[in-house]
Amino acid sequence: MEKSKINFIAFNQDNSCFVITTNSGFEIYNSKTCEKVLDRFFKENVEFHYFEPLYRTNIFAFVGGNFNLDNHYRKKVILWDDHAKQIKSAMSYYDFVRAVRLSYNHIVVVLDYTIYLYDFNDIRLIKKIETIQNVGINMDNFTEITTNPLLNGTMVQKHGINMDSF
Repeated sequence: MEKSKINFIAFNQDNSCFVITTNSGFEIYNSKTCEKVLDRFFKENVEFHYFEPLYRTNIFAFVGGNFNLDNHYRKKVILWDDHAKQIKSAMSYYDFVRAVRLSYNHIVVVLDYTIYLYDFNDIRLIKKIETIQNVGINMDNFTEITTNPLLNGTMVQKHGINMDSF
């Protein structure tokens, strides 16, 4: 049997659990006890490029999971309801998705040159932020997005998110 390769490791929003994705599936662990909370394994080879659980719920956002190892899947965010075992939403883009962040109110999707902010409930686009090549974003508990650099020449810009207004 082929040995599993780790593709991605990350904590959820409050660091109460962490996820490890491999070429055969994913596992979620409790951070305090390191006990496995959930796992899903697949017969086909999978490659999750990004995986984000929504706190300790059954909702996950992932990029990849490309059973055919097709790069098209690196350009799509899947919002998955594991309890219902179905896709809640799918968002496709022209560029590779570099990161996804979830909150109970928002979804942030980071591409190479654009950041999208969506309303979580109806997947409505709230804001599109054009940047030059993203090396990453900093999320401050979903109260602001710090991007760097922007197309207008600004090296760092903060975009406030008023949680009550959406």
